[in-house]
Amino acid sequence: MDIIEKVERLVSAALLYEIGITDNSHVVIGLSGGADSVCLLDVLMALSYEHKFDVSAVHVNHQIRGQEADEDEEFVKRMCEKNGIPCEVLRYNCEELAKETRISTEEMGRKLRYGAFYKVAEKVRSEKDVSEVFIATAHNLNDQAETVLMRIIRGTGVEGLSGIHYLRSVEGNKIIRPLLDVKRDDIELYCAARGLKYVSDSTNFEPIYTRNKIRLNVIPMLEEINLNVTDALARLAQIAREDRDYFASMTDAVFAEAAFMNGSILFNREILKKLHPAVRRRVLKRAFEELGLTQGITALHMEAMDQIIFSGNASASTNLPRGFSMANSYGEIRIFKSDEYSLGHYSDEELKENLKISILRDKQELSRIRGLSNNGNKRFAMFSFKKIFGAIFDIELAEAGKIDEKDNFVRFLQVRTRRQGDYISPLGMKGSKKLQDLFTDEKVYKEQRGNVPLVCIGSEVLWVIGDDVSGKTTGMKHGRINEKYKVDPDSDEVLLLEYCAVKKKE
Repeated sequence: MDIIEKVERLVSAALLYEIGITDNSHVVIGLSGGADSVCLLDVLMALSYEHKFDVSAVHVNHQIRGQEADEDEEFVKRMCEKNGIPCEVLRYNCEELAKETRISTEEMGRKLRYGAFYKVAEKVRSEKDVSEVFIATAHNLNDQAETVLMRIIRGTGVEGLSGIHYLRSVEGNKIIRPLLDVKRDDIELYCAARGLKYVSDSTNFEPIYTRNKIRLNVIPMLEEINLNVTDALARLAQIAREDRDYFASMTDAVFAEAAFMNGSILFNREILKKLHPAVRRRVLKRAFEELGLTQGITALHMEAMDQIIFSGNASASTNLPRGFSMANSYGEIRIFKSDEYSLGHYSDEELKENLKISILRDKQELSRIRGLSNNGNKRFAMFSFKKIFGAIFDIELAEAGKIDEKDNFVRFLQVRTRRQGDYISPLGMKGSKKLQDLFTDEKVYKEQRGNVPLVCIGSEVLWVIGDDVSGKTTGMKHGRINEKYKVDPDSDEVLLLEYCAVKKKE
């Protein structure tokens, strides 16, 4: 098998089995003009008919190497023009931007390149009728080995050892590496066999970046111990990918049993306890990623979370970075962002503005309201006006209906959240109980109890309004009314309370 056939077979296999290229797709190639990207362009052009995709290119001039960079740009333009390949060129002052953002020139260059790739890919999506757009970079087997070694030196786990992926989705863009099974030596042999010219970046031969140091200094030293160290590191990446995929399937199985509610994720505590630590760690990591916490979770945080999972304390909790928390509640492990359970800074007056009060005596009106039900963010409750009025003013029920004291009556109603000493006589129950005991019985999470709106007279709760405050479930989905003030079949005066949920302030 000659070198051209060898490289084409390796790339074709990667496109089919690792990447899953689709018919009528478009591949945007990151074309620097170096041997790797020139080889990639040539191979993809050769395979485009067989695999039914179109090709275009994008070149980024970082303006780091002065005239040399400009010459590379012109080389790429001429090559694309010669082959009939559409090419977009973007120019950036990489060093200046790196200084402004206080990151390394190497990191800024990477950000600029991928930003340019995404921009061109989006343009293709908007202008062409294609099934998918892929962004192809020319990473090869040697790059894979260098990446794995660099991550080992810095410290990594299985995910890091898996190295560069054949296919990766970032911000809706599919990035592919079709040359990942091809050695750098074979790429150069391919270019020679095909008579392809390419440019050389002089900075690649200077040990000024971490990757360059590994390529120029570390790997040659390792080859003195094992001549095939590059292949060995690439095999390690393949094994790590397989392990990663296995752990991912285990994690998916646990997530299939999880519940998602109001920006929180709930797991069965017993299930988490039985997991192997390696799987449990990945489940927790993914949970935080799902909620938006992608960085900052340390080994100490993982240890604290394990203590909660295995703790017999039914109310154990721990704080985590960026306002996230984990809590053990009623046999469930909840991961959530604390401010997701905050009403915001609402005064009692602001809450009261959302309560509409009506006193109804007309028989037709009384008949209508008996058919009312909660809907959307509105909640309704009905009470015997005489019972409440009599309780407030400490007068006989027979006299209560004769006094027109609505204004005086209304000012005694409070719309607020819980306070120490609150109590209620829940509908259907004899006697009263503390509000906190009701919350415990109803398994309302501690973080949510301060969100439940109440209508009270002093410390006595008339109505636990229930959920849909600030668009969030409070755990009291159906609410509760006070048994003492319920409407009787013969009630001829009804106090109708209508509550509209508060929207959280920004």
